[in-house]
Amino acid sequence: MTVYFLAAAVIAATPLLFGALGGIVNEKSGVMNLGIEGVMMLGAVASYLTALATANVFLSIMAGMIAGVLANLLYGFLTITLKANQSVSGFTLATFGVSLANTLARPYANVTIPENVSGILAAWKLPLLGDIPFIGTILFNQSIIVYFGYILTIAMFVFFKWSKLGLYLTAIGDNPAAADAASIKVEKARYLALAVAGAIIALGGEFLVLSYLKIWQPSITMGRGWIALALVIFAAWRPLRAFVGSLLFGALMIIQFYFSLPIPSYFIVMLPYVFTIIVLAFLSNSKKETAKPPATLGIPYFRETR
Repeated sequence: MTVYFLAAAVIAATPLLFGALGGIVNEKSGVMNLGIEGVMMLGAVASYLTALATANVFLSIMAGMIAGVLANLLYGFLTITLKANQSVSGFTLATFGVSLANTLARPYANVTIPENVSGILAAWKLPLLGDIPFIGTILFNQSIIVYFGYILTIAMFVFFKWSKLGLYLTAIGDNPAAADAASIKVEKARYLALAVAGAIIALGGEFLVLSYLKIWQPSITMGRGWIALALVIFAAWRPLRAFVGSLLFGALMIIQFYFSLPIPSYFIVMLPYVFTIIVLAFLSNSKKETAKPPATLGIPYFRETR
């Protein structure tokens, strides 16, 4: 039972992981995007409708990622170019994305996606790794999208830890004026970060509809975007911690289906947010600079004031 529970926790964690990794890219650049839920929904509906129309897994995935990119670029136009309030714009994007996705998919609710799409994205055991006792069943007998989540986590860790571009992006989030003085194009870099983040976040919604549920249900993300947003803080803006945190939050989301617990289910749903509040309180009192959010997170950059 424990092995199956942990394997299911990995599946439940995958949408959260993509949402959190995209959120980290957003916030490392100094842009606070509260619209993860909406971007995830738009990615899900675009991939779902494309799957129904084309029965092509590649086109379905690309359509969802493009939808995520466009949604985030729209948010970027509002907050980077027009200097709109990032909190208000983020909530607007979340509401807009959820409403538009539900409207577009409503005529096709509960229609199963073609088998040649879901079949390709079904669980596939990796050679050798999948034969490792216990660990193999949990981590290496999953969908190809789950494996991509592993790779992306490691790639983002390396990117922010050792690459020049990662250091530039971190500098933009911490001190955009200094980055600008060093000839780094702050606004262009933030737009690029938003585009990449939009594609990553959209993958979380795509996984839900193409590989996990394989049908459309109203508000299919069910608040996972908000949990991913909390997970960004929980992980202290670090990809590896986001991976571990997504596994923890994913396990909390499904534990009631595998174990009989003497506590209300609503309390279990609340636990990820409780943990986030505790971690946020800890980080606010931490003296470690690596535990702090980007210094200019949520603050528009006005080049003429530098």
